[in-house]
Amino acid sequence: MKLKSILLITASLVAATPSNVVAEYCRDDIDIPLLQQQANQGVINAKIKLADIYFDNNDKKAIQLLNDAIKNGTPKQQMDAVNILEDHEETRKKALKITKKLASKNNVYAQIELGKHYFDKHSDSKNDELNNKNKAMKWLDRAAEHADIPEMIEITNILASHSSSDNKYDTKARAIELGLKIANTGDANAEYNMGQLYQKKLGTDLVKAKSWYEKAAQQGHKDAQFELGSMIYRGYDHVKEDHHQGMNILLSLANTDYKPAQCEIITLYNDQQNKVGYAKAIEWAKKSLSK
Repeated sequence: MKLKSILLITASLVAATPSNVVAEYCRDDIDIPLLQQQANQGVINAKIKLADIYFDNNDKKAIQLLNDAIKNGTPKQQMDAVNILEDHEETRKKALKITKKLASKNNVYAQIELGKHYFDKHSDSKNDELNNKNKAMKWLDRAAEHADIPEMIEITNILASHSSSDNKYDTKARAIELGLKIANTGDANAEYNMGQLYQKKLGTDLVKAKSWYEKAAQQGHKDAQFELGSMIYRGYDHVKEDHHQGMNILLSLANTDYKPAQCEIITLYNDQQNKVGYAKAIEWAKKSLSK
């Protein structure tokens, strides 16, 4: 009965955790008249949000707003507008054409988007595949020349997701090279990214992953603290298992109301399969739901 309670509470906890991928304007409290007023005043983000709302019902107005955003917006806003065009089949070719134009003008977001496009593009032959890889690497390399750390992290993740040991296109080595370049600046997000690359995305060296998680965790990076605590508790390959140290890291993090750590603690206590473990699992599940 206790196990059933734990599972039900844990499921409720996970369901209650808000998703960070829901667009900020997809809410019941959206104020369309206010957005229209802001758009009329020239606020680019308002135009982009309105265009996304208008699409399908008023395509002409939506495209007009997006064209204005592409013409007058920042590089990021330009690609936010283009991505809405990309989301609709009837404007997809137009989106690609604009992306190429923006990339040629050194828009880093457009260059990254082109890199993804050519990596994912269907190839009818080996020559086509090599040609597409060449274009993908070209645009990602151009983006890496002037990208800020968040964009550099995105570039490393694209390269990692298309990892290859091909002599000409060693995307794995390039991902590590660029990842180290930014991680060595001491940026916590870049350090965490290196941990992710070594542990999950390239799966090459868990000891190095732990080392990078430790660096980021020392700077208060919660995701890194979570990965570090879980890794130490469970033990992987050459990472020594230490239930006490791992649990302490997770408990400290869970006490800040970090939901993934709370869920992990519930799971770990439940896995002990004894009365004390079940009681602590239920205690943490209730504590998590009470906030």
